[in-house]
Amino acid sequence: MPLSWSRQAIARREEALAVESDHLKLIEPTSLGLDHLGIQTAGSSINDLLAFVKARVADSDAFFAPPAPARPHVDGNRLTFPSPDPSGVPENDVVSCRLFEGRSKGRAVIVLPHWNSMAANYEGMGNWLRRLGLTAVYVSLPYHDERRPPGDLVGSGLVSANLGRTIRSCRQAVADARAVVGWLRERGYRRIGVVGSSIGSSLASLVAAHEPRVKALAQLLTASDFGEVVWTGRATRHVRQAFEGSLTLEQVNAAWSVLSPIAYVRRLRDRRVPVLAIAGRADRVFLPYLTERLLRSYREQGVRHESAWYRCGHYTVADFPWNALAMVRLARFLRRHL
Repeated sequence: MPLSWSRQAIARREEALAVESDHLKLIEPTSLGLDHLGIQTAGSSINDLLAFVKARVADSDAFFAPPAPARPHVDGNRLTFPSPDPSGVPENDVVSCRLFEGRSKGRAVIVLPHWNSMAANYEGMGNWLRRLGLTAVYVSLPYHDERRPPGDLVGSGLVSANLGRTIRSCRQAVADARAVVGWLRERGYRRIGVVGSSIGSSLASLVAAHEPRVKALAQLLTASDFGEVVWTGRATRHVRQAFEGSLTLEQVNAAWSVLSPIAYVRRLRDRRVPVLAIAGRADRVFLPYLTERLLRSYREQGVRHESAWYRCGHYTVADFPWNALAMVRLARFLRRHL
């Protein structure tokens, strides 16, 4: 995409890319999903879920408890291992990773992808990180790649109108990534970073905030509040349509606050984790005001961070020149902090 493209042209390109998967996104019934969180109550109300989430945010170390290191089966550059936080869905409970081994034996990066991604989308990034000398491990998200059960066409097991299942699936993603951190440490890697894109950036933030062995966090397209992203974003308007009439934005934000990067900013500050945030001014999935809200919290709480804004949107960040600009900025950040 030429730098001279207008805002209107970028918006048209964004919408053309967004609409490609609209026909696969079904409006599901809203569910509290208390059963996915082990909440046993005589009734079932949003207040039960909100009380559970408030307690978990206050003791997030226990909620995101460290798993044992992964013991993967290695087949070429493909790694598989049982999820340390199983969901009970057989396909989903085998984690699939791609290994891109660099020449450095001490520095590694875990890559957490975007929603509805495929491993093939990250081959270029993995090979590029390897050429930088870093070892990269792409970790499949729950209900993605080989983990996707039959009939789940858009990774709805990860994000949907089922509040509890979404929380549980994102916790599983954090546990899977932390298990890979443990595996890398056992192999001698001491400087480990985590890079996330879109929802992967939110998950990467949770990993960095709770995993003391992570030394740097890069967020490629990021935002403050998980619930508000889903409520306002172009990619998840089918989920908002399911919520409307039964839940408010405030309730959704509170229910998913345990997944929100802004809830753990102080943890990043206290651990002195350096952060890179890359964002698009034309982003209609992670609206810019939500990115600004997170960056403002970084500034106010004293988190070491840097940010880069481009004129692209959420999808067009993968187009030239935005992809090249973002990767150059990422390379500088990783070289400085790993």
